[in-house]
Amino acid sequence: MKIEQAYLFLEKYAAGHYTEEEHEAFLAWLSSAPAKEIENLVARYELISEQLPAKPSRNEALIAKIESAIDNVDTKVVPIKNNPVKWWWTVAASLILGICGYLLYSVNHTDGLIASTFDTNLTPGTNGAVLTLADGSQVTLDSLGNGVIAQQSGKNILLQGGQLNYSEHVPAKHTSQSQYNILSTPKGRQFQILLPDGTHAWLNASSYIKYPVAFNGSERRVEISGEVYFDVHKDPEHPFMVAVKGNAHSKGGLVEALGTSFNINAYDNEPIQLVTLTEGSVRVTDDKTGQSALLRPSQQASYSDKQNLQVKQVNTKAVLAWKDGYFDFEDADLHSLLRQVERWYDVEVIFEKNAPNIEFGGKMSRNVVLTDVLNILKDYGVRYEMKADRKLYILSPGK
Repeated sequence: MKIEQAYLFLEKYAAGHYTEEEHEAFLAWLSSAPAKEIENLVARYELISEQLPAKPSRNEALIAKIESAIDNVDTKVVPIKNNPVKWWWTVAASLILGICGYLLYSVNHTDGLIASTFDTNLTPGTNGAVLTLADGSQVTLDSLGNGVIAQQSGKNILLQGGQLNYSEHVPAKHTSQSQYNILSTPKGRQFQILLPDGTHAWLNASSYIKYPVAFNGSERRVEISGEVYFDVHKDPEHPFMVAVKGNAHSKGGLVEALGTSFNINAYDNEPIQLVTLTEGSVRVTDDKTGQSALLRPSQQASYSDKQNLQVKQVNTKAVLAWKDGYFDFEDADLHSLLRQVERWYDVEVIFEKNAPNIEFGGKMSRNVVLTDVLNILKDYGVRYEMKADRKLYILSPGK
C-alpha cells in the first residue's frame, strides 16, 4: 500500500465503509510507514473529518474518539529505552483507528500474551465525590441533581453542573471555632469545587481537600492529599495556604500563594510530592527539611524523605493532562503508568516478581475503556491477567 491508498482507506474508514482485507492491508502499511507519512496521515484525517457529512449510520462515539485523539496528537517519535519499537506511532495509529480492544491484534486474538477471567471493558472514571459535613455526616454527590444539598455556617451548599459551590444563606453566628468540610473522590471519580473564598479546585481520583466553610482568619488554609489543581482567587491581604498531607514517602509540605494557578500531586503511592506552577508565583516548603523555593510559571518543585527540595522546568500541559481529559505517558515507566490506571479505572495492580518495567511516551484519552489501555501493554509485550475481583496481575516474562 502507498500513502495515497492509505488516504483512500481512511476516507472509507471515517464513513464506515471498508472491507476487512482493506483494513488488514492498512495495518500492514502502518506498521512500517515512515514517521513523516504518518504525520501527513494525521493531517489528512482532519481534512476528511471536516468534509464528511453527518449520517445516521456513522458511529458517532467512535468518530468523536478519533477526533479527540487527533486534536491532541503529538507528532513526534518518542524514543523508547531498551526497545527499538517506535511506540508512540503505534499508539497514534491505534487512536486514529479508534478501535476498542484492537492494537495490531484483534480483540479476540490469543497469542499467549494475556490471560483473563474478567471482562476488561471497564468504563473509565467519571464525575463524583463524597462531601463530609462538619457533623461527620456524608453526602454522596454522584447521582444528585442541581440544587441545595446542605447548609453549613450560614451558607447554602449548592451542586451545579457537577461542581460544588458555597453561597451566603443567612448571617453566620459568631463562633471562635471554624467548621470544616471535606470533599473526597474515591477511585474512578473526579470533581470540582468553588471554595467559599472563590478559589476553584479540581480533584483527581483518590484525592481529598479539607477546608473551612468560611475563611475568617488572616490566611486561607486548606489541606489536601492526592492530586488537586488550584485556580486561586486573588486576595493579597489573605494568603492562600495549602498544607500537603505527609505519607509513607514524605513528611508533607506547604504551598503559599496569593492569586495564582498550580497543581499538586501528593498521592500516598507516589515516591515524591510535586508542585507545578502554571501562573503567578508560589512558595513551596518541605516540612521535613524546612527548605523552600519560590516557583515561577512552568517550574516544578519535588521533594520526599529521600530527596531534598528540587526545582526544574517542566511541560505543564503534560502535568495537567488529567484535568484536560488525557493520560500523558511521556517518560512514564510501567509502574507509574499503571498507578494512574489503578486510580482511574478502580482496579488493583499487582506486579509479580521480575515483571518488566518499560518506559513509554505519548498520550491518550481518559474516556476509553480499560481494554484500550491494556492493549497498549499487550502490543508492547507486557503479559497480564485480569481477575474478576478487579485485580490486574502483571506477569513475569515467559509465564
